[in-house]
Amino acid sequence: MKMNRTIGVVIAIVAILLAVASAVSFLLYRSSSEKKYHEKWKDYADCGVA
Repeated sequence: MKMNRTIGVVIAIVAILLAVASAVSFLLYRSSSEKKYHEKWKDYADCGVA
C-alpha cells in the first residue's frame, strides 16, 4: 500500500518537473526566435520596408 503511494508521488514529481522543463525550454526558444527575427529586420527599419 505504501509502495504504491510512493510510486504515485514519484511519478507526479517527475511529471511536474517535465512540464516545468518543457515550459522553460519553450520560453527560451521563443525568446531566441524573436531576437533572431528582430536582428534580421533591424537594418530595414530605417528605409520603411519593415
